[in-house]
Order: sequence, then C-alpha cells, then structure tokens
Amino acid sequence: MTAMIESPSSPAAAAGIDNGACACNVHVLNELGLHARPAAVLAQEAQKFRAEIQLRTEDQEVDAKSILDILSLAASRGSELELHATGADAREAVDRLSHCFRTRFGEEK
Repeated sequence: MTAMIESPSSPAAAAGIDNGACACNVHVLNELGLHARPAAVLAQEAQKFRAEIQLRTEDQEVDAKSILDILSLAASRGSELELHATGADAREAVDRLSHCFRTRFGEEK
C-alpha cells in the first residue's frame, strides 16, 4: 500500500491546523489492499507517537494505533483515506505514516 499525498509539498504540509493537528490524503496502492501485514506495520508505527492519529473515510473514522480498527476499514487497492493527527508530534506522525503508505509498507506490490 502506498499513499499518494495530495499536496504540492511534503505530506506534513497538507493541512496544518492551529491545535497541533496535521492531515493528508493517502491512497492504498498495495495489490491486496490494507490487509493484516500492512495494518500491523501501520499500527506499530503509529504507536511510536504521542499524537492521536486517525484514518478517515467518507463514513468511518478509526484509531490508527489499533490493527483491528484499521482492518475494519476494509480498504482495498485504490481507496483514499485521510490520515489525521493531533498533538505535539502530529506533523512527524503524518510524515512517517504517509511514508509507510508511499513505500507500500515494504511490500513490492
């Protein structure tokens, strides 16, 4: 799964908000979607940050630190998600997690 950042500059530049919030849009590019292995990688990486981190679709918002929550999105290849973080290290969290999407969580396809 890889993310395409929908902003002209870095992922963190996407949507800086006054309360220490940051957001960007990402696309799932992995052939099998956001399945167990990339969901586990995403949750583990998210847990390294103090920020509250959510993944959002048009009708659902989940905790990016929870593998079960991530899997509940059933995000297939091509799905667009909003990665949103609030807190002191929100920008760093969005940068790191969007990088995970862009690099397909280490998967080749």
